[in-house]
Amino acid sequence: MIEDRVVNDGFRPAPLAILYHCNFGFPVVSADSELLVSDREVHPRDAEAGKGFDVHRRLEDPQDGYAEQVFFHEPQPDARGLSSAAVVNRRLEFGAFARWRAAELPVLAQWKMMGPGEYVCGLEPSTHEMAPTRRELKERGLPRELAPGASVDLRLEIGSLPDAEAVAAFEASLP
Repeated sequence: MIEDRVVNDGFRPAPLAILYHCNFGFPVVSADSELLVSDREVHPRDAEAGKGFDVHRRLEDPQDGYAEQVFFHEPQPDARGLSSAAVVNRRLEFGAFARWRAAELPVLAQWKMMGPGEYVCGLEPSTHEMAPTRRELKERGLPRELAPGASVDLRLEIGSLPDAEAVAAFEASLP
């Protein structure tokens, strides 16, 4: 469990931009793997990711020349207010997961890099979609700001799903 507290010790509002970059690689990631998450909404970051949107939950074999793809998910939190996502390898019957409080980290960025030597899927709980520029974020009213003296507590659990039963229990727990 990762527990962070961010405090604005300054005298004016300060932007809050947090992204927990959790990378999972082989053997969690393989052509037998998929992303498990219950979404309210999901969309590609850009045109390159849009090309892979139809298969964004599936992970492919390593591919020469693969351009990274990023998908922004708004996961459906459970009754406790927690969002969860996992990458599971169906053939090997195991996986890895991340779980966090949706109120503080409402967006999950899914980063796919299926290139040889860079073969990874990132699950990235974050405060907001990370746009290419600060100007673009500001135009969209992001990121949220912390008032002087204000703080936010963040919690992120990263764990394993060691067998088929754990994978099944994780899937059953998704809202």
